[in-house]
Amino acid sequence: MQTELEKNTSALKFIPGDKFRDALFPWFEPNTFPKSIEDLTSTMHQPLVVNRIQSIGIRVVIFVGGYSWKGKFDGPFMVAGGFGAGGAFDYTSSDRKTEIKAVFWDLGKIVSLGEVEVEKSGSFKWIGLILPIPIPDVTESEACRETAERISNCLKCADSHSDK
Repeated sequence: MQTELEKNTSALKFIPGDKFRDALFPWFEPNTFPKSIEDLTSTMHQPLVVNRIQSIGIRVVIFVGGYSWKGKFDGPFMVAGGFGAGGAFDYTSSDRKTEIKAVFWDLGKIVSLGEVEVEKSGSFKWIGLILPIPIPDVTESEACRETAERISNCLKCADSHSDK
């Protein structure tokens, strides 16, 4: 996702999440980071937090979370082998689903820049025609690409409004 964001928003410089969390320990650890703009506002009014953020030059924070789910394979699929011969026959598939949610904040203005939710569904298929042929549907990369595109669009929109 970071690679896609870097392509779409060349003006931003990214730092790894662990470096950010280390610099701002304990305020932005996964189990203690602000859950709402009110929590962020409260955290950002602490002088120590403001000083640390300014020292590492952070303007925008993006929290990304999500999951991928894979169902069980349905359908008959046979693979057999014997002395000198073997093969696969039939068809089976498994449902896949990926959901990603990203929340991003402008730490300079202490405002929410937006929230993005992306859901992608597909299926992983196996076709057996002598050899088993996998046909994957990579929902993870599609969801990451779309999430990065939406975040980029929101950040560009926020920048165009901040110039006015």
